[in-house]
Amino acid sequence: MTPVGDFCVDLDSLAGPLPQRLAEVRKAGLTAVVARAEGLAGQGDAIEDWQGLRLAALSVALDYEGLDGALHQHKLNVAKSLLLQCRRLRCRTLVIEASTLAAASRDFAHTVRDLRKLALLAVPPGLRIALRAHPGASHVHDFMVAADLIQAAEQPNLGLALDVREWLAEPADLSQLEGIAPESIFMVQLADALQPVAAPAEGPSAALVPDDLLFPGEGLHRARLQALVERLHRVGFAGDYVFWDVQADCRILPDGVVARRARRAADWLAEDVLRRSQPLSALRRRVVG
Repeated sequence: MTPVGDFCVDLDSLAGPLPQRLAEVRKAGLTAVVARAEGLAGQGDAIEDWQGLRLAALSVALDYEGLDGALHQHKLNVAKSLLLQCRRLRCRTLVIEASTLAAASRDFAHTVRDLRKLALLAVPPGLRIALRAHPGASHVHDFMVAADLIQAAEQPNLGLALDVREWLAEPADLSQLEGIAPESIFMVQLADALQPVAAPAEGPSAALVPDDLLFPGEGLHRARLQALVERLHRVGFAGDYVFWDVQADCRILPDGVVARRARRAADWLAEDVLRRSQPLSALRRRVVG
């Protein structure tokens, strides 16, 4: 199939051995993947050969910011190890997810200090840190809080990993994206769902349970996904879209079937949503990294 750039698939969406997953993604015409650190453990030499695919990001460092003492040092050491792994794998971006630990401070300055420290550690090897908000986080519970922290940290290699689940529930105020510098958005994780998503009474986003997630365009939320992608395009987003499908049924499907579904999602976004007129092989928008 004709290769298409800037659309990635999360390797957790496929169930087979790593070399097989990579081969099927490549065969489907996608050119980039995202991997989870725990999924690479025990893979041995397999992680040395990405079969020509770009490893767009490594995820995920959990519960890093807002801690003190021995717990902070432990999480910092884990993050340092993941940065070393990024360098080894020639992967430029490490995703960190906002801390959900009760011990995590809600102090803005404390969180900024921790994020700046990690971003500075990533500078010498030329790496980036992408912060992903979490609706159950102690402090960074939505992308606007994350954006404010990133702006305050003043580190160009610290940016956002936007999670579409923040927009699948009503109300979804896409105008908030207008206030975020597009270069600070490193990646956008896209998924669809088979059922309506209700917004909580309080808080900015609803958390989908993992079994609800499908590839973009396969569920009930095509219109919302289209509106989000169109708005991101208008504000100048030029990073990666990451497709995520962790529905339970996905685990029993052949990897080739799953990879082709991811490619159909890429075609839908490229041709129907972004209305790109050139052949997909020519559509390699500028990807940071």
